[in-house]
Amino acid sequence: MGYDAAPEGTGDAARLKNTDMRRVVDPGTSGAGYPASAPNVVSLTGGRAGITSYVFSTLNVSKDFIAYIGRSIDNSSGTSPLLPGGLNVVIRGSGPDGADPYTSPRTVCTGIRKFDLAGGGIDIIGDYMYWLTEDKPNKRYRLHRIKKDGTGYGIVKDLPY
Repeated sequence: MGYDAAPEGTGDAARLKNTDMRRVVDPGTSGAGYPASAPNVVSLTGGRAGITSYVFSTLNVSKDFIAYIGRSIDNSSGTSPLLPGGLNVVIRGSGPDGADPYTSPRTVCTGIRKFDLAGGGIDIIGDYMYWLTEDKPNKRYRLHRIKKDGTGYGIVKDLPY
């Protein structure tokens, strides 16, 4: 949505107009291109009623860019093709015709899948994106970071648990 979007209504009834929203990334169907990974879904059942909780840990938005984890498939069962995933960015800027406020998505760090994130998802501070992975054999989390242009990648810290 645009930063200057004004909702219709107020409080809990506030909604954006369709004209304030636009698709920035095509979700794709086969992993081709830069489709976004689906959010994690957790279903909890208790008694007769079931509760479904959606955990959107694969996307974050800053003023200048959108960071998201590319579509990936958990191949632990060996039945699905393994898609590479990756940390993708869409940078806000002028397109070739000057009308599109977003550039095309691109992968800045390959191989990251939503299943690799250890809670918290992607955090953005300035031009850097941060995320945690879990190193189970060594019982620690790893804090990673990379700039939105794909430079400056590094492991910031190992955090034992």
